[in-house]
Amino acid sequence: MKNLIFVKVVVAVMSAAALASCSTANEESAAVTSISLDQTELTVDLYSTTQLTLTVTPSNAQYDAVEWISSSESVVSVDGNGLVTAEGLGEATVTARVDRCMAQCHFEVVKPVVTGISLDQTSVEILVDETLQLVATVTPETLTDVTVIWESSNASIANVNQGGLVTGNGVGEAKITASAGDFSAVCIVKVLPIEAESVTLNKSEITLEVSDSERLIATVGPVNTTDKTVSWTTSDDKIATVDGNGTVTAVAEGEAVITAACGKASGSCKVTVTPMTGVRYNIGDIIEVDGHKAFVFYITDNGRHGKAMSEEYTTEFWTYLWSSENVLVGASSTTDGRENTEKVKAMPNYETSYSAFKWIEDTFGPDWYMPAQEEAAQVFTSGENKSRYITALDTSTELSASTYAYVSGSSYSDSFTIEPSEKLFGILHLRAVCEF
Repeated sequence: MKNLIFVKVVVAVMSAAALASCSTANEESAAVTSISLDQTELTVDLYSTTQLTLTVTPSNAQYDAVEWISSSESVVSVDGNGLVTAEGLGEATVTARVDRCMAQCHFEVVKPVVTGISLDQTSVEILVDETLQLVATVTPETLTDVTVIWESSNASIANVNQGGLVTGNGVGEAKITASAGDFSAVCIVKVLPIEAESVTLNKSEITLEVSDSERLIATVGPVNTTDKTVSWTTSDDKIATVDGNGTVTAVAEGEAVITAACGKASGSCKVTVTPMTGVRYNIGDIIEVDGHKAFVFYITDNGRHGKAMSEEYTTEFWTYLWSSENVLVGASSTTDGRENTEKVKAMPNYETSYSAFKWIEDTFGPDWYMPAQEEAAQVFTSGENKSRYITALDTSTELSASTYAYVSGSSYSDSFTIEPSEKLFGILHLRAVCEF
């Protein structure tokens, strides 16, 4: 009897302990009664992403996993964490399922529109000929087919292509505008000049006699310097002067320094002036050569040398012929009448067929020659014809087997024209040239 009572007591105690354990477990975990999403309806841009947040009730509910489902994967897709990606235009519903509970969010995917645009730079300085790449950022970033239009307020200062590449064209300021939809952004571009870094003269020292002149050549570097204007100065204009073209003229004995400057860069040349020696000639001077008077129409080497044309000329019009036959001699030089004359003299029938050339040799001597085309033209452009009223000059320049160059000019405008004349026609106005 005692044993039975003991068993009943033990069973009762064990039953009470078991009930206490179940009660504790039910308090620590419970079945899911409901779930909800933080969003139930959304309109989103194409290709954008949205994170859905799931709330489970009660908070201590135990469940194995959340199942995410899209009603149309071509519109929106969803991963195992509730991250939704807009894949295509249209509508779809995303469902979250836990046990027998579910929650939904309806999505409408629309084509995104521009909400803003910005540039990576709003103000910048570049040099002439320099390029700069501007980068435009359009919002929202999900836009894939947006077109950005680039414009410059002054393309002569800075132009921009449709890729946002800016090129500096001239000194000044220009606005570069990038537009997308109803929005725009501006970058102020200031284009600066490329400054001269060096000025180099073709000579660092020269020696001139009094009254001599020589032109110095200045080279500005770098080659793409924006303004290559050179200013010329002399350290002593009583010794040597210099004009705006770099031509130095010796004035008196001594030394002077000629400086060529461009911006902050400069170069110099030392000039030593010595006494004048020998005779100098000027255009228009009358000289006597081989007993014949001639006027100077061209000088070189600061007047030490040059060319003069005879004051005497043929008065027997059409008597002398360039040639009595239409044969190509090869006297084609337009600048060297002596060369042409020598070719004529080398012809086997020179003595009988080229009477105009023979007249020059017989009248003035072997050192004189018929002027070439450009030598005749120099007479008209030198200014010396104003007092002589020469209307035309026959030349030694051969144009073809039957023609030669005939130069006519004006004593009023220093102008001239070149025309063909028949070799067999006869010389109209023939003068001789000599070198000194």
